[in-house]
Amino acid sequence: MHRALIGFGLSLAMPMLAFCQTPHRVAIRAGHLIDGKSDKSLENALIVIEGDKIVSVAAGGSAPAVWK
Repeated sequence: MHRALIGFGLSLAMPMLAFCQTPHRVAIRAGHLIDGKSDKSLENALIVIEGDKIVSVAAGGSAPAVWK
């Protein structure tokens, strides 16, 4: 019974620990990016993604040297 309660408590705590972590950040360099709004593509675009959301898209942008 005691082990079952510990297991149940850990199963509740694990999602909370995952929620508290900082989101994963990724920078993607695209040679040509079609945004779907204009007829011209963006050259040398930098796409920054945090977690599951696109944070920014910049033509000719540079990625930060160090992610904090």
